[in-house]
Amino acid sequence: MLIILSTGYSGTKFVAKHYDIDHETRKEDYKYFWDFIKDPNLCEFYVKQNFTGEEEECNSNLLPHLEAIEYLFPGCEIQHLVRNPHDTVRSFMSGTLFSMKDPRLNKIMYLNERERFRKCVDWWVEWHTKLDRFPLIKLESLKGEPINQKEHTFPIYEEWEDWQKNYLNNIAEPLMKKYGYWNSR
Repeated sequence: MLIILSTGYSGTKFVAKHYDIDHETRKEDYKYFWDFIKDPNLCEFYVKQNFTGEEEECNSNLLPHLEAIEYLFPGCEIQHLVRNPHDTVRSFMSGTLFSMKDPRLNKIMYLNERERFRKCVDWWVEWHTKLDRFPLIKLESLKGEPINQKEHTFPIYEEWEDWQKNYLNNIAEPLMKKYGYWNSR
């Protein structure tokens, strides 16, 4: 069993193709993501019902299942995919994460753009902190053409407002230094 995890918007489809493994094979992983985040018992039940131990996939929607996968499949190889946070947060903000269009939120939570930006940065830091103990794959170190590159509606890092740059740099500095992204812009 091989599972490559990341925060989403990090090149999971590209990595799956690169390693010739599956990419986000179960729609339920995505559909019930926020329910799984809230209830670890539900995660364990779900993993027992839906995993064989033979999976080889790159899937950011498995983040809530990390502990259940480790518990139920102790020999599982888990790897950690990381992408430059400047680019990842830009993709989060251009995409649906924590927006009214995020189907996983069920329209329960509304964030203004400032709150949403902070939540996206916090998300990157929270999950990479949890995944930090696993072998690292840096997206930028892989060769090939990007897949699924979407148009960005959020500006590049150099055009961010000062408060945005400061927030990312203050919150993510230790991980950015560790992964070689500090002063990368």
